[in-house]
Amino acid sequence: MPKIQFPSVAIAVNEKGWMDHEMMNVWLTKCYTKRPDGFFRTRKALLVMDSTRAHITPQFKDELKGFNSMPAIIPGGLTKILQPLDISVNQSFKAALRNLWEQ
Repeated sequence: MPKIQFPSVAIAVNEKGWMDHEMMNVWLTKCYTKRPDGFFRTRKALLVMDSTRAHITPQFKDELKGFNSMPAIIPGGLTKILQPLDISVNQSFKAALRNLWEQ
């Protein structure tokens, strides 16, 4: 966790570095509700996510209903087609960041 506080930035960490149910709840309440119309929830929303376990639990899907939102899950194996930044940019960025960290 950074020592400096940044206004309007929500930071949460999991001990293992995984997205789990608790982290999803933090994200829903601190980030997702801040989107346009997120607080009043008058318009329906479609939330597109990958198929990590925290995104596909029945409990999380029920919680999304409370936000007037519906999940759309990207099936596994389609990252390179539907999320090209994960392959072309994020992978290189993470590798460079890891190299700097390990120096």
